[in-house]
Amino acid sequence: MKKIIAVLLVICMLFVLNACGGDNESTSTGEITEVTTIPTDSTVNATDGSEDNTQGIAEITTGEEYTESTESAVTMPFTTTPPIIETSHTHRYSAATCTEPAKCSCGETNGSALGHNFVKGVCLNCNLKAKTQQITITTENWEQYFEVKIINNAKKNSFGDYGTPQDFSIAFKLFLKEKYIEKLASIDVSIELSYDDYVESYTYDSSTGNYTLTGEQSYFAEKRTFICNFTDNDNNYYDGCYFSGGCWGGGDETTGYITRYAKNITSTRATGTITLMSD
Repeated sequence: MKKIIAVLLVICMLFVLNACGGDNESTSTGEITEVTTIPTDSTVNATDGSEDNTQGIAEITTGEEYTESTESAVTMPFTTTPPIIETSHTHRYSAATCTEPAKCSCGETNGSALGHNFVKGVCLNCNLKAKTQQITITTENWEQYFEVKIINNAKKNSFGDYGTPQDFSIAFKLFLKEKYIEKLASIDVSIELSYDDYVESYTYDSSTGNYTLTGEQSYFAEKRTFICNFTDNDNNYYDGCYFSGGCWGGGDETTGYITRYAKNITSTRATGTITLMSD
């Protein structure tokens, strides 16, 4: 009987030893029976030159409850703020310049460039100075740049006509020619005019204020001279330099004669310069 009990005790001990000392692999949850560190890489300590094998896999710790984590790292997708797409746009135009039209920041244009507006050689819009050329005025070339105009001063009266020959008068003026006024940058000219003062007969149309010279009583009265000065400080070049005036000297309602009618106009002296903007 005792032998049977002893055999049974041995068998039980073998089962216990097999359960405790068998395979020492770790499980997800249970007691840890052994600690094993498996080195995966070795590094040399920079201080004493010894190898450092601490980088390894610590598997188990004796006598403690161990739970292996089965969670894996989750890679988050790379995201950026989506671009804002404009669905509408309100044009805001800058002011137009001499060389460019009004323009929006998106590149859209509106209208056209202003273009330069030169007055006396300087653009009124952007202050750009124009390219110029200077011309010397002499007695030989003054008529190329200046001209005499006869101005009819007839005006309508309260009756709706131009009155009688007694109300009629004309003026003789020297002007810078219009095509040069447009290009003028500067002027400083003095021209002395010499002319014959005539008395001229004429007919007069009171409905239009126009007159027609007839020459029937034309005769010379005297020779005269007058100096016309043109500078930047006055408008003689534009308004004209007055040097003689003709007016009624006698006659009836439709005919008469004009005194101080200038003829044979020449220049005895012309000096100075005009500065014109180049094309």
